[in-house]
Amino acid sequence: MRVAIPAWNGRVSPVFDVAREVRIIDVDAERGGLEMRSARRLPPGRAGTTVADLGVDMLVCSAISPALEAVLWTAGVEVVVDVCGELEEIVSAIARGDTELASFRSPGSSRRDRTQGDSAPGGGVGDQTSTVETDTGAARSGGRT
Repeated sequence: MRVAIPAWNGRVSPVFDVAREVRIIDVDAERGGLEMRSARRLPPGRAGTTVADLGVDMLVCSAISPALEAVLWTAGVEVVVDVCGELEEIVSAIARGDTELASFRSPGSSRRDRTQGDSAPGGGVGDQTSTVETDTGAARSGGRT
Protein backbone atom coordinates (compact mmCIF):
# COMPACT_ATOMS: atom_id res chain seq x y z
CA MET A 1 0.00 0.00 0.00
CA ARG A 2 1.28 3.47 -0.87
CA VAL A 3 0.38 6.28 1.53
CA ALA A 4 0.85 10.02 1.03
CA ILE A 5 1.03 12.48 3.92
CA PRO A 6 1.37 16.23 3.35
CA ALA A 7 4.27 17.37 5.53
CA TRP A 8 5.19 20.59 7.27
CA ASN A 9 7.97 20.79 9.88
CA GLY A 10 7.87 17.04 10.57
CA ARG A 11 4.12 17.04 11.18
CA VAL A 12 0.98 16.54 9.10
CA SER A 13 0.39 19.75 7.16
CA PRO A 14 -2.70 21.66 8.39
CA VAL A 15 -4.48 21.80 4.99
CA PHE A 16 -3.71 19.51 2.06
CA ASP A 17 -4.96 22.01 -0.54
CA VAL A 18 -2.07 24.40 0.16
CA ALA A 19 0.61 21.88 1.15
CA ARG A 20 3.91 22.30 -0.66
CA GLU A 21 5.22 18.79 -0.19
CA VAL A 22 3.99 15.28 0.43
CA ARG A 23 5.82 12.29 1.89
CA ILE A 24 5.28 8.99 0.14
CA ILE A 25 5.38 5.86 2.28
CA ASP A 26 5.32 2.36 0.82
CA VAL A 27 3.94 -0.05 3.43
CA ASP A 28 4.40 -3.81 3.23
CA ALA A 29 1.57 -4.97 5.49
CA GLU A 30 2.56 -8.63 5.23
CA ARG A 31 6.02 -8.02 6.62
CA GLY A 32 5.25 -4.97 8.73
CA GLY A 33 7.92 -3.00 6.91
CA LEU A 34 7.84 0.36 5.27
CA GLU A 35 9.93 2.65 3.15
CA MET A 36 9.56 6.40 3.50
CA ARG A 37 10.52 8.07 0.29
CA SER A 38 11.80 11.59 -0.03
CA ALA A 39 9.36 14.45 -0.06
CA ARG A 40 7.69 15.29 -3.36
CA ARG A 41 6.97 18.87 -4.29
CA LEU A 42 3.33 19.59 -5.03
CA PRO A 43 2.73 22.01 -7.89
CA PRO A 44 0.16 24.69 -6.99
CA GLY A 45 -3.29 23.70 -8.20
CA ARG A 46 -2.25 20.14 -9.09
CA ALA A 47 -1.90 18.48 -5.70
CA GLY A 48 -4.72 15.99 -6.29
CA THR A 49 -3.61 14.83 -9.71
CA THR A 50 0.04 14.70 -8.61
CA VAL A 51 -0.82 12.41 -5.69
CA ALA A 52 -3.03 10.22 -7.87
CA ASP A 53 -0.29 10.01 -10.54
CA LEU A 54 2.14 8.72 -7.90
CA GLY A 55 -0.01 5.61 -7.45
CA VAL A 56 -1.11 6.51 -3.93
CA ASP A 57 -3.73 4.27 -2.29
CA MET A 58 -4.36 6.47 0.75
CA LEU A 59 -3.91 10.14 1.62
CA VAL A 60 -3.67 10.99 5.31
CA CYS A 61 -4.26 14.67 6.05
CA SER A 62 -5.59 17.12 8.58
CA ALA A 63 -8.04 18.92 6.30
CA ILE A 64 -8.97 18.96 2.61
CA SER A 65 -11.55 20.80 0.52
CA PRO A 66 -14.53 18.75 -0.68
CA ALA A 67 -13.58 19.41 -4.32
CA LEU A 68 -10.03 18.11 -3.92
CA GLU A 69 -11.24 15.16 -1.87
CA ALA A 70 -13.63 14.32 -4.73
CA VAL A 71 -10.75 14.43 -7.25
CA LEU A 72 -8.79 11.95 -5.15
CA TRP A 73 -11.79 9.74 -4.41
CA THR A 74 -12.60 9.57 -8.14
CA ALA A 75 -8.99 8.52 -8.79
CA GLY A 76 -9.38 5.67 -6.29
CA VAL A 77 -7.43 7.29 -3.44
CA GLU A 78 -8.86 6.74 0.06
CA VAL A 79 -8.73 9.99 2.05
CA VAL A 80 -8.30 9.85 5.83
CA VAL A 81 -8.93 13.32 7.31
CA ASP A 82 -8.80 15.02 10.72
CA VAL A 83 -5.38 13.53 11.46
CA CYS A 84 -2.68 15.54 13.23
CA GLY A 85 0.65 14.72 14.78
CA GLU A 86 4.26 13.81 14.13
CA LEU A 87 4.94 12.10 10.81
CA GLU A 88 7.18 9.43 12.33
CA GLU A 89 4.50 8.37 14.84
CA ILE A 90 1.77 8.26 12.20
CA VAL A 91 3.96 6.29 9.80
CA SER A 92 4.76 3.80 12.59
CA ALA A 93 1.05 3.37 13.31
CA ILE A 94 0.32 2.74 9.62
CA ALA A 95 3.15 0.18 9.48
CA ARG A 96 1.47 -1.65 12.39
CA GLY A 97 -1.74 -1.80 10.32
CA ASP A 98 -3.57 1.09 12.01
CA THR A 99 -5.16 2.83 9.02
CA GLU A 100 -8.00 4.29 11.12
CA LEU A 101 -5.47 6.41 13.05
CA ALA A 102 -8.06 7.12 15.77
CA SER A 103 -5.40 8.15 18.31
CA PHE A 104 -4.18 10.85 15.89
CA ARG A 105 -7.56 12.46 15.21
CA SER A 106 -7.74 16.20 15.64
CA PRO A 107 -9.24 17.43 18.93
CA GLY A 108 -13.00 17.78 18.51
CA SER A 109 -13.05 15.66 15.37
CA SER A 110 -16.44 14.20 14.57
CA ARG A 111 -14.54 11.24 13.10
CA ARG A 112 -12.59 10.47 16.28
CA ASP A 113 -14.66 7.41 17.22
CA ARG A 114 -16.25 6.68 13.86
CA THR A 115 -15.46 3.63 11.81
CA GLN A 116 -14.83 4.02 8.11
CA GLY A 117 -18.33 4.03 6.72
CA ASP A 118 -18.39 6.84 4.20
CA SER A 119 -18.55 5.64 0.65
CA ALA A 120 -18.01 9.07 -0.87
CA PRO A 121 -16.46 12.40 0.02
CA GLY A 122 -18.46 14.84 2.08
CA GLY A 123 -19.89 12.24 4.42
CA GLY A 124 -18.49 13.89 7.52
CA VAL A 125 -19.35 17.00 9.47
CA GLY A 126 -22.49 18.76 8.28
CA ASP A 127 -24.05 15.83 6.47
CA GLN A 128 -25.91 14.24 9.36
CA THR A 129 -29.66 14.40 9.81
CA SER A 130 -30.92 15.13 13.29
CA THR A 131 -34.18 15.10 15.17
CA VAL A 132 -34.93 18.23 17.20
CA GLU A 133 -37.46 18.52 20.02
CA THR A 134 -39.63 21.64 19.69
CA ASP A 135 -41.32 23.55 22.52
CA THR A 136 -44.55 21.65 21.83
CA GLY A 137 -42.81 18.32 22.31
CA ALA A 138 -43.23 17.28 18.68
CA ALA A 139 -40.19 16.07 16.88
CA ARG A 140 -39.21 17.47 13.51
CA SER A 141 -36.51 16.24 11.21
CA GLY A 142 -33.69 18.63 10.46
CA GLY A 143 -31.39 18.76 7.48
CA ARG A 144 -27.74 19.51 7.84
CA THR A 145 -26.44 20.01 11.36
